[in-house]
Amino acid sequence: MVVVIDHVDWTPEFSIGEVTINGNAAEVTLFGIPVFQATLLIKPPSHNHQQTVQSKTRPAPVIETTLGEVLSDIDLFPLRNWVFVRDAKCVSSASSCLVVDTTDAETGSDGFTPFEAEKRQMAEFLSIQDLKDVIEVLELSNRDATMELKCSAAAYYFENDAFMPSSNSA
Repeated sequence: MVVVIDHVDWTPEFSIGEVTINGNAAEVTLFGIPVFQATLLIKPPSHNHQQTVQSKTRPAPVIETTLGEVLSDIDLFPLRNWVFVRDAKCVSSASSCLVVDTTDAETGSDGFTPFEAEKRQMAEFLSIQDLKDVIEVLELSNRDATMELKCSAAAYYFENDAFMPSSNSA
């Protein structure tokens, strides 16, 4: 059997799940990276038969991306996830980062840091919830906040455990 996973924005080589086929039954597990809507079609190679598949989702423990991508699509990530970066005091939209569901991630040698973050020498930055709050507060005072300003506000929050002061305040 051939499993076709069709989504407008995704290229065919992007893995969004696993399929286990046992005779006429198929179990599809879709990874939660981050959130998507997809049409799943199971077509035997020589037929135009279409079958609906019940799917279940599970979180992808680690997503490798940039801070800019995370901040651009913050609503796509579960609030419980955490962002890990190499240098939290020097972040930009191009900074490499990991988004990790720490509830499912294998931990490293310290028993706390996710193994994948430790392996890449990345440290805990902020949670998705924190980043969402930083953006929300920033946009209340600066509707045209640039991506770099959002990154600066996130770094400020990390360093000071406080929101960046508004440029409007005197």
